[in-house]
Order: sequence, then structure tokens, then C-alpha cells
Amino acid sequence: MSKLGWVDFSSEDREMVRKVMAMMREPGTLDELGIGQIRDAYADLLFPGISTIQTRAKYFITVPRILRDYYELRLTNKRKAPSIDSYLKEEENRVARLLTEVHGDEETGIIGRTQIDKGGVARRPSSVYWNGLRQLGIIDTQSSLAEFCRNYGNAKSYSDSAVSEFGEDDISSLSTKQVVHLPKGKVINWQEDLSLNISVNEAKFLVNKIKNAKNLEHSVLGQLYLHGLTDAALSLNEESISRFTQLQAFLRNQGEVSNLCKSRLKSAEGFSFAMEGAHLRYNILLARNNGFDEKTAEYEEDYNNWAKLAQKTLQTDSVDKWLNVAQVKAVNPSTRKFIQGFIEQVRAGTPLIGLDTLVHKQAIANKKKRSLLHKKLTKQDWVGIRRLDYRWGAARPILADIQQGLVC
Repeated sequence: MSKLGWVDFSSEDREMVRKVMAMMREPGTLDELGIGQIRDAYADLLFPGISTIQTRAKYFITVPRILRDYYELRLTNKRKAPSIDSYLKEEENRVARLLTEVHGDEETGIIGRTQIDKGGVARRPSSVYWNGLRQLGIIDTQSSLAEFCRNYGNAKSYSDSAVSEFGEDDISSLSTKQVVHLPKGKVINWQEDLSLNISVNEAKFLVNKIKNAKNLEHSVLGQLYLHGLTDAALSLNEESISRFTQLQAFLRNQGEVSNLCKSRLKSAEGFSFAMEGAHLRYNILLARNNGFDEKTAEYEEDYNNWAKLAQKTLQTDSVDKWLNVAQVKAVNPSTRKFIQGFIEQVRAGTPLIGLDTLVHKQAIANKKKRSLLHKKLTKQDWVGIRRLDYRWGAARPILADIQQGLVC
């Protein structure tokens, strides 16, 4: 049995490890060939603030409300107020408990539902949503969650940690500097009516933040709301085509969508298509190693269909274009060499044994002794990435929540 260990320096380190381990459990995210850095760079451009472990839009509201409550608690009772870290943990556990009581076990997306009686929420919403809260401008800071909490919990920094629920023109005593933003109109005892459903006011607030966030203008999120395309994008549902492929085709066909967004979508789809071929060869290797003859034949047929189209569309300069559009400043040289070599061999019609050797070498170099090519498998399931999603699957339920809130 293998074990994973790490040196536990801080709460931030613990949360980072939890997020990495959570991503490893997400279907379709196992990075067997080492292309995750490029995939994530595209995802950050197309869906900034979205992560694969986010669940529902409501947490973009509840986390800042907890921070607001703590701010007001410290204003009225500085000496008896707990530390912000312990307060966040307690309140986030309470949110999990309340949401479970309201929705039961049937509703998806309640963070920590199964951990309420086992020591509390492990993946806390404040950590899961922190980058998103910053990207949308709901929390006005560049600091990490740990750094923010150290300052926010300091009584001397209250003038720099004011909370606004009344808009940019707020002249209340709390608005010395707006750091935590919430929908207009203060909600008293918001936990009493807590549910995963968001109100019209909350939905409009999130839409406004998406439209006006600087980093989101040319993202998919920004373009969907700037041009009123969200409902149409969410309705795309052709089962035989990947959801991201459908999305990029739809948006690239809309005249109002920015050219920058379109170029990113086109490049991301091209990279996804190319890497599908590499992962087909990888899964063929696994199937052969384990005697899964039926799967070997299935994947070989899929690869042949892929290769016919790839020889017409892939170009020798594709890698440079992909890295440039994705704004990847430094990529592992061996990964770049692998991708370039794979494309060149596909275009040249290199015998499959050459491609398989290339893929095998990259998989071993990437995972070393942990590579599944060294192990005996009992299942014939697909392993790792096929067509890249770039977090569109994670964004969909969040956008669906917002859209539902707008019509309530």
C-alpha cells in the first residue's frame, strides 16, 4: 500500500493539499501524460475563478456574509470574539448543517454534508471559492486566504477591512474602504432562511460582478453575460459531442463575442483535439498490457477515425500557437518535446509502434513508478483525460443557479 505524506507548515498548506487530492478524485482529470499545466492555463483564461471542486453559486454569497458577520462581531465585542480562523470553521460547518437540514441528502453540491458529524467540513467553502471571490471582485484583495485572515482579524486594520452591502456609493461608517462586497440591502439573520437557491437580488449581484470584473471581460463567463448568451449555452446538449466542443462552436459563431475570446476557444479546442489522440494511444497501451482485447479494438477504431482528421488539421507550428494563446510562460521541456514529436509523427504517418513508444516514454517520465503502465488493472474503464473540459462542467451548475435566481 502506498501512502502520501507532507510537511504540515500552515493551514494554507493543508488546504492546498486537500484541493490537489480532491482534483485527483474528479473524473477525467488524471494527468497521465503531463499536459495539465497547459490545460489549466486555458481554463484560467476561459473560466477564471472557477475550479473543479466548486459546486453551487450560493457559496459566492455565503462566504462573504460570514466575513461580514465576523467584522461586525469584532466591532461590537473585540475581546470576546474568537479568532477568524476558528469562526470561519464553525460557521462553515453550521452552513453545511443548515443546508443539509433544508435540502436533505438528495440535493447535490452541499460542501461538507458527509463530514458534519466527522469533525467538520474538510474542504471548506472559503478555501474552495477564495480565488473565485477575488476574480469576481467580491473580495477586493490579492492576498491568499491565510494572509487575508491575518489582516482581517487584526483590530488595527478595521479601517482597511470594511464591508459593503450598499453599493459603490455607500457613505456608511463601514465603507472606509470596501473590501468585502455583498448585494445591496443588508440581510438580517441570513442563516435562518438559508438554502442553495439564490434570490433575484443575489443573482443580479453576481451577474454584475461577472460583467464588470477586469479579468473576465474576454472570458467565456464574461462574454456569456455581456451578450445575453448564458441560457443558450446552458441548453447545448448533443450527447455525441463533448460539451466544451459544443460551447466553443456556439460562441465562435456569435458575431458579438469578442475576437480574443474566440481565438482562445479555437486554440483550446485544437489542443484538446490533439491530446485526445495521445490519450487514445495511452489507453490502447493500458488495454493491451491488461489483456482487454475488446477495449483495445474499440480504442484502435477511435484512433483511426481521429488520425484521419488529425492529418488534415494539425500543423507543425501548432504547439507554439497553443502555448502563446494560453500564455504559458514556461512549460516542462520534455512535455513540449513530447507534444511536438507526437504531432510531427501523426502528420508524417509514422507507424503506430513509434507513436506508442513515444507515449509510453512520456507516461513513464511523467508518473515514474506511479505510472499505471507498471500496474495490473482490473477494470476496462477509460483512464485520464479524453476531450478537455477546461472547467466548463464545473461552471455549468453555477451559471444554472444564477439563471434560476434571475427568474425567481
